[in-house]
Amino acid sequence: MSSTPPVAAPVPIPVVDVLDTQPFARASALVVDDDDAVLRAHRRTLQITGMEVITASNGVEALRLLVSRKFDVVVSDMAMPGMSGVEFLRHVRMLDAELPVLFVTGEASLETAIDAVELGATRYVSKPVDPDELRASVTSSARLYRSVLRNRELAAQSGLGALLRGEPALAGAFDRALSTVYMVAQPIVSPQSGARVAWELLVRTRSHELPHPGALFGAAERLDRVLELGRVIRSAIARLLPLIPGDELVFCNLHPDELLDETLYTADSPLAAEAYRIVLEVTERTALDHVTSIGERVASLRALGYRIAIDDLGAGYAALSALVAIRPDVVKLDMSLVRGVERDEVRRGVITSVVSMCRELGIWTVAEGIETEPELAVIGELGCDLVQGYLIGKPTRIDVAPHGAASNPVGAR
Repeated sequence: MSSTPPVAAPVPIPVVDVLDTQPFARASALVVDDDDAVLRAHRRTLQITGMEVITASNGVEALRLLVSRKFDVVVSDMAMPGMSGVEFLRHVRMLDAELPVLFVTGEASLETAIDAVELGATRYVSKPVDPDELRASVTSSARLYRSVLRNRELAAQSGLGALLRGEPALAGAFDRALSTVYMVAQPIVSPQSGARVAWELLVRTRSHELPHPGALFGAAERLDRVLELGRVIRSAIARLLPLIPGDELVFCNLHPDELLDETLYTADSPLAAEAYRIVLEVTERTALDHVTSIGERVASLRALGYRIAIDDLGAGYAALSALVAIRPDVVKLDMSLVRGVERDEVRRGVITSVVSMCRELGIWTVAEGIETEPELAVIGELGCDLVQGYLIGKPTRIDVAPHGAASNPVGAR
């Protein structure tokens, strides 16, 4: 395949992160052509659509514009002096892999067309240009690109953008997120008295690449760095313990893989000094089959003073087997069981059965996700020992020591 001769002086093109792009109030097109009469004609054709039209007389000028601002679509002549259309497109793809680029051409050779297609040219518009065809092609391409930008933004907000990258890029995003980890606290109270008994400390990150715990742990699992993340979180929790009244419990989430981390079982680990008030929550959403000697591991944690909880009971698939394997001190009922419980006889029946079973086994129950007064009232009537949820209090930063220490019924059990 022949290629266009290289430009004598390569144009330095800085990389632009289009994930930061905000929705445009008005669609914009960049038109590139070395013929002033053609530029004026294309501008008139496209301005009829209400689109903002910016022109450039050569590829270098167009690239400078693309670096300095955002466009929804580019219309370029194929044959231009200094920098050909294909060479221009090659530089555009360094900036944005999906920005629509339409070529206007009189005669395109097969080799040139192949080069352009391989670089992602959107389409060709043949000369003489039909104004209706140009308008239709440009507006449909701009509309499609707007959809691409919206999907990028949603992916970034959900963390999928980072998770869909290759491992080197994901590792970089994970490192950056790890350096911004902090904890928030949500109160856990008695449904009868309203007295605060405990706090659950939940991980958060300031990263826009991995913006929530699901994305953070998803990256850790893919990179095989769950143990590293767990150690960072436990250290962050340890730094906050002096701010929480000593007679209130602290619930901490524990990924099942962390049960394989030998540093969790050492007497000098970050939480060991106050293990007597730490409740380690093992989520029931994830299978525990891969955790060897789980009974011995849980017994070792109890010997250090920790209590063990099963989190999200009712959201996964192995509730009874997890109860048997871990034999927890606390069971947390998933919000899917709690939501709308006052209107659902089946949910009430399931919760009643779980509470009764746990009471016989000496296990405390915590109902998660309480958001309404009716939910709180019914959960209290059904006998749950403790409750948490947005109705009780949203997760917040602990910047000063909380006030109003409560009695500790779990500790008195």
